[in-house]
Amino acid sequence: MTPHRPTWVGRAAALVLLGLALLALKALVVDPVLDAYAARMAEIARLDALSARYRAFAERLPELRAERERLVRETRASQGFLAAPNETLAAADLQARLKTLVDSVHGELKSTQVLPVWQIGGFRRVGVRGEMSMTLPAIQRVLYAAEAGSPTLVLDGLSIRTKAADRQVERNPDRVLLDFSVDLYGFLRGAP
Repeated sequence: MTPHRPTWVGRAAALVLLGLALLALKALVVDPVLDAYAARMAEIARLDALSARYRAFAERLPELRAERERLVRETRASQGFLAAPNETLAAADLQARLKTLVDSVHGELKSTQVLPVWQIGGFRRVGVRGEMSMTLPAIQRVLYAAEAGSPTLVLDGLSIRTKAADRQVERNPDRVLLDFSVDLYGFLRGAP
């Protein structure tokens, strides 16, 4: 004979097994589907925001192209000119540039002097005079860097004097320190 179990124990066991089956179904089927759905919804929201951003850029495209063209025109028009807002700052920039050039060749910048500003047509000529001491190859490098760089600079009043006796110059011409002075000019656009 088989032992007789009470009916409520069988029903409870059946309910527990049904609950476990439902939990397994939820864990194996429903949760992955819900997770995939949530991930897809998040991706859709991200793409919607990105699409709205692209539409806003597309609406502004003509305005942005016009702004770009204006900036290109301004850049082309200002190439070669000093970027400073006034003569004083432009002269200070020229002095700093001259000092940087002289330092780069291990020369000595003895003095700088700001030259008077000249109005020439629609431009203002700003200049500095520099007194330096360096070798001939260093002078060549300074002159090249000043003329070849940007903004465009004009060199004037170039003066080179030797400090050494003629015999020393003949023996080592590239090592002789020379006194060198030059006027360095740049241009600003427009009236003061």
